[in-house]
Amino acid sequence: MVPVYCNQCGAPNVEGSAFCAKCGRPIRVLTDAAASAQPGTTVTPAPVADAPPDQSSPTAVYGTPGPPQTGNVAPPAPLRRSSSGAAGTLAGLFVVLFALALLAGGVWFVARLFLGDEGTSRVFASAVKAPIDLKDETLSVPAANLRGVPITLPYSGTVTLEVDVVKGKHVTVNMVDATDWNEIANAKSKLFGGKFHHYPAYEGTESASLRRKGHLAEGSYYVVLENPTLGILVPSSFDVRVKARLEP
Repeated sequence: MVPVYCNQCGAPNVEGSAFCAKCGRPIRVLTDAAASAQPGTTVTPAPVADAPPDQSSPTAVYGTPGPPQTGNVAPPAPLRRSSSGAAGTLAGLFVVLFALALLAGGVWFVARLFLGDEGTSRVFASAVKAPIDLKDETLSVPAANLRGVPITLPYSGTVTLEVDVVKGKHVTVNMVDATDWNEIANAKSKLFGGKFHHYPAYEGTESASLRRKGHLAEGSYYVVLENPTLGILVPSSFDVRVKARLEP
């Protein structure tokens, strides 16, 4: 058997030994020239090529990090949003708004078909509690007689009442519930001094021009106009304009 010499201390070892029996260091396989050297001779090992750097290590790829930079350092460039993403969002928003507009238009068309323009406007105004013009009408009030002007409040709010005598002298004004008006109209009773419930905020005795404002609950009411004259020295009937507006 050919002895194997340690490449560190040069001691002979049995062929196939992994470690030196003398110094205990790993034994490298030497070249034929080193293997034929005499025992005790110092053998210089052949240089071992460096292993390739580990590409996963940032130090191996970029080298040893240098010292931190000082002085004027340019700030990092700001991130830019993708223009295609913003355009897609705007397009989606436009589609949603367009669909809502079509839906609202369809509801409006159907409502006008069944309720008419005035009824449709009131329905939508009632839904959002927007101001509504309840009445704007000119009517004739015969002498020594009553006329009732109906108004319907879709929600509770402030009612502004305007009464103007367009032709004639003056009228007496008040407001009653719908049920009370039915009894007044059937009995042809005098408005004042009767048993019916009045709303003092809208009272006006012998007024040519009346402006009143008060709060009323949701429901049906009648603005009652009374011509107190006998029609002897004045026209037999008065023309009166009535305007009522509801606000939240």
